[in-house]
Amino acid sequence: MNAWAGVAVLDMLRWGGGRLYWAFQHLIAARPGSVLLLPDRKAVGPLAAARQACPVPFDQVLAALDPALVWRPVVAIDAAAGSGVSEAHAIAGPGPWDASRLHGPRGYVLRHAGGLRLAVADDLVAIDFDHGRAP
Repeated sequence: MNAWAGVAVLDMLRWGGGRLYWAFQHLIAARPGSVLLLPDRKAVGPLAAARQACPVPFDQVLAALDPALVWRPVVAIDAAAGSGVSEAHAIAGPGPWDASRLHGPRGYVLRHAGGLRLAVADDLVAIDFDHGRAP
């Protein structure tokens, strides 16, 4: 049984600097070079704070949600300050993370076992997988 209870809408709002959006059945928060995505069914709290819009180009969100992504377990992440990676880890709580190379935009998408995803530009993160550093 998965003990992961979800993510507080307030935490998503804070991560996004007070801006929260809803599109593609996901809550979406954005920072320069990073996009945090949470399935709306995994949100804890009222969704009224989310504006029905997409804060980044649609193709960036769709790339992070692509069902054809190939996931690999993450061993370590070296992230630039301001990328939102450490805050996303704190929001998600304990649990394994996987990562995949994005198709299209240059970067990676990190996926928490509970459904939270974080798309990050190449220049903000370096990821060590269980079989060595990603190309």
